[in-house]
Amino acid sequence: MLAPALTPAIAPSVEIDGFVKNFFVVQQIPQYQTQPGGPQAPDAATLVANNLRTRMNVVADPTGWMTAALSYNFVPRVQDDDFATLNEFINTGIRTTYRAADLDAFLYPGDPGSDDNFVILQNLDRAYVAFAAPRFDFLLGRQAVAFGVARSVNPTDVVAPFLFTEIDTEDRIGVDAARLRIPTGALGEIDVGYIAGDSFKESESAWYARVRMYVANTDIVLTAMRFRLAGLAGIDVTRAIGGAGFWLEAALVRNHDGVRADSPVAGTKYDDKYYGRLSTGMDYSLGGGSYLFAEYHFNGPGSNDTSDYRFLYGTPAYTDGAVYLLGKHYVIPGISWPATPLLSVTVSVLWNLSDGSALLAPVVEYNWRENVYLSAGAFAGLGAAPTYDPVPGSTPVIGPGLLLDPLSTEFASEFGAYPDTSYASIRYYY
Repeated sequence: MLAPALTPAIAPSVEIDGFVKNFFVVQQIPQYQTQPGGPQAPDAATLVANNLRTRMNVVADPTGWMTAALSYNFVPRVQDDDFATLNEFINTGIRTTYRAADLDAFLYPGDPGSDDNFVILQNLDRAYVAFAAPRFDFLLGRQAVAFGVARSVNPTDVVAPFLFTEIDTEDRIGVDAARLRIPTGALGEIDVGYIAGDSFKESESAWYARVRMYVANTDIVLTAMRFRLAGLAGIDVTRAIGGAGFWLEAALVRNHDGVRADSPVAGTKYDDKYYGRLSTGMDYSLGGGSYLFAEYHFNGPGSNDTSDYRFLYGTPAYTDGAVYLLGKHYVIPGISWPATPLLSVTVSVLWNLSDGSALLAPVVEYNWRENVYLSAGAFAGLGAAPTYDPVPGSTPVIGPGLLLDPLSTEFASEFGAYPDTSYASIRYYY
């Protein structure tokens, strides 16, 4: 008599993939004007850097109900002296990172300085385990956490948003988090989580709860969050209207009183207890893979007066809330066109209606070989140039055209103060 057949165990699997990308970037810092009788404005500067980004992703599925993932970035960079000094131009950066602990960013040199023309950076970007149960999924570790449905500016994404000026948006930066996701029907879900900041400090961390539902042919997501001691209530709405897609994303934030009190603008007109942000837009397919899109963004923490711009950076919305735009009202139109099956062209514009400046962003991509892509693009600022006007407490000039403190800048427009950036890249995926 034969023994009964045993149910075969699920075979463990390991998948390895990744990419090698090279980005050649040139930034032209705008020429600052000089105040009559004031200190000499710095000269314009051209900054050049070449970044080679390599990434390996390892995903293991040892049991069928548990998945482990690891992603590591190795980034050698060659840069000129001014780029080494600057690192990031403050007017285009977000200064928040949600990681409890991390590897040293610099592999070489061990003690980086302003004259290092060759550096090697690293980033442990994913390191998590995911458990799949019949009624829930649980993820623990460094992972991607994204919020919002808007195309260009996401009011509810205060954890790891992409900037409009981001060159590589393929992988959202990983954050240290614990997440529980519970399905509530075919299109519904409850998602709750904790996102750890530096050393798990409450003042650096976030908690959130999100509820997704499908009502009257409309996807609706409600979000409640506490981040860096601030509170956020948000909503996302997506649906079809005729032949077009529609989205709306909005958030109301209450700044923490203690954070406000520590701000350099405490007690001034910039000391807001509440602020709101909203993005809404539509896209429409023209056929053949081409489509048009347009988005309107309301930026509550911003101002209609360019003389306010320099002081906004000291408010909690900009230091803790991942806000980086300075005006109140923006429109972002764009078009994507597949010129050939292998060549695509996308052009978008971030237009500040408050001061009339704009940021033009064209990009061309060509699928040269299987798994090999070439691309070129730019971010061109259109608007009146800034004036060098340091005030007490501002940082002195450290190089040609390089201002590390917006208090040294009298803005005549927002995007007239942005560096003109052009880049070319080649990407290989394995």
